[in-house]
Amino acid sequence: ENRILKKYLKVKFYQEWRNFMGSKAILFDLDGTLVDSSETLSSFVGYLCEKYAKQNVVRINGKNYDLAKPKDLKAIFPEPYYQFYELIGFNWVRDKLLIKWEFNKFLMGNIAPLILGMDGIVEKLFLAGYKLGVVTSSTQPVTFATLVQHGLKNRFGSIICEEDVENPKPHPEPIIKCLAELEADKEGSIYWGDLPGDIECAKAAGVRSIAVTWGFGTRQRLATAEPHELATDIESLERILGL
Repeated sequence: ENRILKKYLKVKFYQEWRNFMGSKAILFDLDGTLVDSSETLSSFVGYLCEKYAKQNVVRINGKNYDLAKPKDLKAIFPEPYYQFYELIGFNWVRDKLLIKWEFNKFLMGNIAPLILGMDGIVEKLFLAGYKLGVVTSSTQPVTFATLVQHGLKNRFGSIICEEDVENPKPHPEPIIKCLAELEADKEGSIYWGDLPGDIECAKAAGVRSIAVTWGFGTRQRLATAEPHELATDIESLERILGL
């Protein structure tokens, strides 16, 4: 009888723990956070400039930046993201559909690599009982192809892409919609990303924010956004998440 009681209590505790953790969500940005998109995006810029006779070298504040090079692209990566298309000579309003078509075609064939160690973090959070989601400004085809390629799609209960909302980041709508789909509470939930707009989005949605410095946002830019936590590498992120 004692053995049966202990087994019952163990199962009941596990169920209650899963229910408690299930009310909390960890939400991921994609580009520059979950995957290293710098090489892929800079290659895409170079491809666009060559195909449509645009200039990939731009001059800002007296300094030249080659947006076909990852280091230069990251140094001046603007928000909202579409501004860098205008920097190389496109008109976003006029050329948006063309650019998105080219974007999907190019990136579907050039999937960005996973940040080293990120698959382990996703798995640990999933096994701990957190509800996991992705909130990104990328398109649905590229986002789903990326997650499938890295074997992570089935770990995320909600995936919110550019097409899923009327108001993109830094508006809170993407995070609010993701939490609703996950049936998770904003209290205790976390969103983390690599740009100030990600932090602003988290604050506006009422969730905690973690800024990561390995993406497109510099540490200085991210600090000015005042995230709740700042992770400079995978090890510091694991400490913040308690893994």
